Amino acid sequence: MLVLANGGPGGMQKVVATLALGLRTRGVDVVVAVGGDLPIHGIEPGSGVPILRLPRFSGRSGGVAFARGLRRLIRKERPVVLHGHGLRLAPTLRLCGRGVAVRLVTCHGLDPTTLSSVLRPLRLVRIHVAACGEGPLRLLRAAGVRATLLPVGIGPVPPPLLRSTLVELFDLDPQRSIVAAAIRLTPQKDPATMVRAVSALSDVQLVLCGDGPLEEELHQLVDELDVGERIRLVGYRSEARAILGAADAVLLSSTWEGHVLVGLEAMAAGVPLVATACPGIVEWTREGVNVLLAPIGDANELGRQLERAVFDQDLRLQLISGGLETAAQHSIEAMVASHLSEYGISPGG
Repeated sequence: MLVLANGGPGGMQKVVATLALGLRTRGVDVVVAVGGDLPIHGIEPGSGVPILRLPRFSGRSGGVAFARGLRRLIRKERPVVLHGHGLRLAPTLRLCGRGVAVRLVTCHGLDPTTLSSVLRPLRLVRIHVAACGEGPLRLLRAAGVRATLLPVGIGPVPPPLLRSTLVELFDLDPQRSIVAAAIRLTPQKDPATMVRAVSALSDVQLVLCGDGPLEEELHQLVDELDVGERIRLVGYRSEARAILGAADAVLLSSTWEGHVLVGLEAMAAGVPLVATACPGIVEWTREGVNVLLAPIGDANELGRQLERAVFDQDLRLQLISGGLETAAQHSIEAMVASHLSEYGISPGG
């Protein structure tokens, strides 16, 4: 049983969907228990992976209704493995999962500035912790939390949109380069730095896919900078991966990450990646080999690196080659095998 506090379009939810389908392909019976009514993108009806709904997870503890609902599901489904995603689930899984043979929780990312407050309750509950990526793993271990690494995996990338389709879809200038991003519009992703970086490059356009609490603020920034003709805020797009594949570069401006799937997907699509040198990115990338990096919050340097990725053809070829090699190391098969080993079960077991 894979457990999520909530659904929606986030990277953690995408990891869970990929893992669930990968386990099912390997002959493992798997269910996904999720709080609230938001969808789990990627798990379609008929996939063989039931989605079991729980009351909405609220507050740090999740609330009594969520815990009671999870306890009922555990009694009914009798899972061998109870795997929570997100550290805030640790206390609930500890209390509700008594009697389950294997209990663990995966950390999908940690804000270094709030690390101590997040980990304090974690130390009070004895449950195995795994990290989704080298960045969270290092932060956990540095804070004295024993954790193991469970890698992420990505499947085949969809065909990219035709350049002409991308231009027509978002009313772009076919003579200018196109950069794309697919993020949640939250402080963690720092989209304002991304917008400011692109605003300084007159020959570059940005298609920014995503929604979130900073959406209105970002629209205001685009208006203030008078770059609406070059920066398109297009909201959540189900075809975001195909949009990324059609771009000249993919851009990230995060303050921290887990193991950012968008970065891997850009590499797998053969598109150069430009990002901030934040925890969750610097641990698995190589500057000048598969990524170009800029300091967190530095729009000027992010723009300079983006310009290099778009217009330096020799460097582009290196980034594309290095990215493809990196992406090939993060297969779904390797991801599933690592999880099965952590669970201590064999396919079909």
